[in-house]
Amino acid sequence: AITQSPELSNHPKPRACAVTVISLSYICKEKSTLHSDKQMVEFGKTLNEVVKRDWRCHAVAYIELKRCLSSENTDNKQQPRNRTDDHSAHTESSFKVTEEQKDEFFRIYDDSIRRLVEFYEDRMEWSAEEKNSLEVAVEKRVNQQTTEVAAVGGQKSSSSSSSSLSFLIHRINVYAKDLGLVLEFLDLNATAFSKILKKYDKRTGSILRESKLKELKRQHPYLYDGEEFKKNKNVAKEWIKQLELLLEKDDAAAAKKE
Repeated sequence: AITQSPELSNHPKPRACAVTVISLSYICKEKSTLHSDKQMVEFGKTLNEVVKRDWRCHAVAYIELKRCLSSENTDNKQQPRNRTDDHSAHTESSFKVTEEQKDEFFRIYDDSIRRLVEFYEDRMEWSAEEKNSLEVAVEKRVNQQTTEVAAVGGQKSSSSSSSSLSFLIHRINVYAKDLGLVLEFLDLNATAFSKILKKYDKRTGSILRESKLKELKRQHPYLYDGEEFKKNKNVAKEWIKQLELLLEKDDAAAAKKE
């Protein structure tokens, strides 16, 4: 059975996210190489390992979905599975996977989508709020810098000014990093859906994978394109460039004074 997701409001906000998910890049590189049953088991274990604490309840329930398709869940246990036939189209096919198993599979599948939607909506709200807060801070800092420089003939510079500017750059870097983690999380779950649907087709003799993936892309495009997260990450990068130029000017002015 699926454990009900805790309230998203209880989750740590962005700064905690940086430690809740280990880098997913190494598993993403192996997307196209995980084909065998053994490798799919490894993917499921890795999915569970890289998605830590706060986000785990929103990841695709890959292990549970895989378990639904296992012959160990059927009443027909007289014939042991032929391990040498792992790549056969008839291995644990529809005559072993019961209708009850299929129903349970899609119940968990739909629940996984629901939990990802909750995650997406929560992170979208956080992303927009943080972006607005940073945007105000950046505009204020740029206007302040321009006013101060004009007032003293282009020689404005102080350690406190440089320090506050560096701190703002740090905040934006943290924001951009957290957006990257969200994008990696969504991408990893899109991969999980693809792999488990491929396994479903193999176990049942169905051809549902392609239609289900098209349905996912149509109804939940953020799993594949990142939507606002990518846009906000690009905005953050532009802010950093802009502020780093101001910081360089501050440092140059300070050097002249010395």
